[in-house]
Amino acid sequence: KRISRRFVLFGIVLLVLCGILIAGLYDLQVTRADQFQTSVDNQRVKTIRLTGSRGMITDADSTVLAMSEPMYNLTFYRTKAQNSVKNYKAFTDSILQTIDIIEKHGAQLSVKSVIERNPETNELEFNFGRGVSEKALEIRQSQWRSNHALSATKYPTAQDCYDELLKRYQMQDIQLSEERIFQVMAVYSEMQMNIFLSVPVVIAKDIPYSAVSEVTGRSMVLSGMDVSVGEKRVYPRSTMAAQVIGYVGPISDSSNYSTELKPLGYALNDVIGLDGVEKSMENWLTPNITSRQGYRIMERDNAGRLTREVDRQDPVNGNNVKLTLIASYQQAAEQAIANNVASTRAVQEEKIFTDSWRETNRA
Repeated sequence: KRISRRFVLFGIVLLVLCGILIAGLYDLQVTRADQFQTSVDNQRVKTIRLTGSRGMITDADSTVLAMSEPMYNLTFYRTKAQNSVKNYKAFTDSILQTIDIIEKHGAQLSVKSVIERNPETNELEFNFGRGVSEKALEIRQSQWRSNHALSATKYPTAQDCYDELLKRYQMQDIQLSEERIFQVMAVYSEMQMNIFLSVPVVIAKDIPYSAVSEVTGRSMVLSGMDVSVGEKRVYPRSTMAAQVIGYVGPISDSSNYSTELKPLGYALNDVIGLDGVEKSMENWLTPNITSRQGYRIMERDNAGRLTREVDRQDPVNGNNVKLTLIASYQQAAEQAIANNVASTRAVQEEKIFTDSWRETNRA
């Protein structure tokens, strides 16, 4: 009887456990199936934001005063899974060769290491920006440490982080200058800070075509390196009417990103007008607002690599602005002012070398 009761008790416990298991499976497969399917779909695909060209600024006769031109950017890409010693050796060699190539053709990296040597103390230190609050610096350092898996507990100082990254990126046995080491770390850091976006990062902007040819020609041995087409703002009439046209610059130079620009669809690496018509007509010229943006929906594999385009919508360019200013009149006016300044200066310089003027204005 005692054994029978044990079997009955065991059977009850088994039934309860099976009931819990079945209830859990029902919850996963039926109750929350749509939720999990959406989550899986979101992880399986990546939406890439596309933007068009910034609008032109012309004079009353449609003479172009400001326009956007294509430029070549050097990009670097690696996935989260490519973190073995073999991978890092290949990437480091690729980065070093690529830096040599672009410098040979007169270009420079556009990324900078957050670890640098203080020339006064000769010690390594962090540089997460100047002229920002202590709170902002703490947030930046926390994000950098988190993305690089360098906790403040285990790696408290810049020197500790430097030593660890030197080993991680397989540079400890290579004879390199400290400047070159910082450059390699800067490239890795830029990628690491954007690793979850699954897209290449720009590490050098507006490189000459000769550098493009060499990089693409050696693409089979330059792991992770590629060339993309970007956009730069040019002013065909040079400085003419510069006080009217204004200029553009990185969005990071503006203090109203979070409150005004981000809700409109701007990304932190966008370019905006900072002065003149470029600024006052920003909403008309820009291709970066949500209503003008396009997108690419890309499928990605289990390593995070983008493999296939699923859907696409082309972006819309920004609108053009026509001024009432006439370029030929403006040029004549600016030349007249320059002539007047030169003429007046010549008269004044002639006067100050006379004895009578010096005597009168001795004090």
